[in-house]
Amino acid sequence: MIQFGGHAAAAGFSIDASRIDELRHRLTEYCKVQVSPDEYIPVVSIDATLPVDDIDVDIVDRVSALEPYGMGNSTPIFGVMDAKVQDIMLMGQLKNHCKVILATANGSVDAIAWNRPDLFRHIFQGMNVKVAFTLQKNEWQGFVSPQLMIQDIEPIIEEPIQLSAEGLREIYTIVRLALKGGANSLYHVEQEILRRKPTNQNGSSALMALDVFKELGIISEETNDNGQAMIRWNVINGKLDLTTSVTFITYSPQEVIQ
Repeated sequence: MIQFGGHAAAAGFSIDASRIDELRHRLTEYCKVQVSPDEYIPVVSIDATLPVDDIDVDIVDRVSALEPYGMGNSTPIFGVMDAKVQDIMLMGQLKNHCKVILATANGSVDAIAWNRPDLFRHIFQGMNVKVAFTLQKNEWQGFVSPQLMIQDIEPIIEEPIQLSAEGLREIYTIVRLALKGGANSLYHVEQEILRRKPTNQNGSSALMALDVFKELGIISEETNDNGQAMIRWNVINGKLDLTTSVTFITYSPQEVIQ
């Protein structure tokens, strides 16, 4: 080590560039022994819980009295322990941000998650969720409303993923119509699946069908010139074998065995 330094909030050091691989190896070996698996799990610490019905502009103003935030006075994180999802959508040109609309006694409140398009595949309309968030005011065309900035969100009850040949055939028809033999945005295809899926399939299972179709070569995922995720329909000749899909085997083991 050539030099090192730091303080309570940050640290740094310098080494010879020729020894970077050695450093990487030694740090990896150290972590294997000293760091437990639980320590790799991100934890969001909540300062206080709030009923979703109590969130309004007034409470945002009262919390803002704690500013300025910084060292020793971090932005407070609140938790809603039970709220129903009224709607969920992706935002932005690349559809890489997520808006979750939570139902309240007086209407609804928006919750925003930056760079979390994955939430669209795990959080669904009608679900009850727990949310960790910071508070902001959203001002648009003279209208002021509270807005939750999501730090973490999860369903209170996880939807089990179950795949079947019959269920996949139904989703296959939806995807084929959504793509019309060509390509369309991943978000559009996912929206169509959730809008038209059979009532006996939950959202998680219906969207998981896309992973099966990718493994079978029926569709492929690509990125267009604007950086947006796209799904393309592939022409497949011959009969497809579902048992060649790892995803299908994982989520329908009994059916495969039979």
